Amino acid sequence: SFFFFFSFFPWPLRRLLLPPIRRSHADFGNTMLRQLVLRSAAAMRPRSASAALFSRFAAANSASASASAPSSSNMARGQVSQAAAEKYDEFLVPHLFAPWPKHIISAGMVGNNQKVLDVACGSGLVTQQVHRPKRGTVATGLDNNEAMLQVARRRCSPDVVLVQASADAMPFADHSFDRVLCQFGLMFFPDPVKAVQEMRRVTKPGGRVALLVWAALEEIPGKATMVQLLTECCGPELANGMRKPFSLGRLDEQLLPILHEAVPGVRLDVCTEYGEVASYPSAEHWVRWHVGSWTLADAVTPAQMASLVALAPHATASFTDKATGRVEYRMPAHVIAFDC
Repeated sequence: SFFFFFSFFPWPLRRLLLPPIRRSHADFGNTMLRQLVLRSAAAMRPRSASAALFSRFAAANSASASASAPSSSNMARGQVSQAAAEKYDEFLVPHLFAPWPKHIISAGMVGNNQKVLDVACGSGLVTQQVHRPKRGTVATGLDNNEAMLQVARRRCSPDVVLVQASADAMPFADHSFDRVLCQFGLMFFPDPVKAVQEMRRVTKPGGRVALLVWAALEEIPGKATMVQLLTECCGPELANGMRKPFSLGRLDEQLLPILHEAVPGVRLDVCTEYGEVASYPSAEHWVRWHVGSWTLADAVTPAQMASLVALAPHATASFTDKATGRVEYRMPAHVIAFDC
């Protein structure tokens, strides 16, 4: 159908087809893009490859077992230990985050001869993809988590500038960048309104800001199930650490009020993308990679982990491929952009 092919259009063409969005975005995203056919996940890995990945994860997890437990403040801000940052990049990035840079790069209209800032750059996935010095486009990554930046320094080219700083107090002059991108970071900022205002401040007139924000938890069965399991096995405080990435997922109630306060009167281009799928080799991988690669890594005890693993196959049955055992579910997210 038209709506399936619409998901492959470049953002500038999508923008021409969109109405001037203020509050009509919800109807567009929920009634039109909801009809997108879920694209299949990456080609199945052989079982031996999955086993090798699991062994590497277990070894990394064992090496970090003596680390101190994170505070609830760190969980709320998405702060992770060095070991968790390593596992995040090796296991969660390819299975969860890898499909998303193309969406924010398209929404941000990133092109040649531009200076691009990647806010909350994490391990540098987006930063490295937009850095194209031969085309005149250079990237700067900003993150408040030094552990993530250590991983990003290995991923990114040596000439990529990586800065440790808070998104609500960026150490850049006004109008420093042509494009500012923020993939799945806004919900972790202590002051998201101030962070968006900072993004606008450092963007040149005529430039563009683009953000990716996960949809609401209730729209993502795999994540809602994980929160339920964590609540049962580890208690509500730890489970809330997994809720945080989806805390701005309700457009009208949570996300848009922040954006309208931060940039009043600015037209927002908003689209909800339903086409990407999270995929894990098994229910056990789904548990261990989520917990061990996130802020919960040093807070969940071995006994609690054993309970999570034992309950996972039954909990994920509705979105597990019966033939392969792979756990797969859609991961909708909101793509928001505005011109400066």
